[in-house]
Amino acid sequence: MFGVFAELETNLRKERQIECIANAMEKGVYTGGKAKIDGEQVKKLKEEVMGATAIARQLIIDRTSVYRLLKRV
Repeated sequence: MFGVFAELETNLRKERQIECIANAMEKGVYTGGKAKIDGEQVKKLKEEVMGATAIARQLIIDRTSVYRLLKRV
């Protein structure tokens, strides 16, 4: 029985969070978190003919993050 109430509370919390984020986006207040990795630095390293694995090792990030950043920049 407690599991049912816990699941209900979790669903209600998610709904409230989605509503608050939507309201903040409408007001222009919601901007998300700050970028932790400099996309320009990744781009420069790629232009120096470094592979994604080498870039990831140098910046101590995941290789998929390198691919994601290269797609944006």
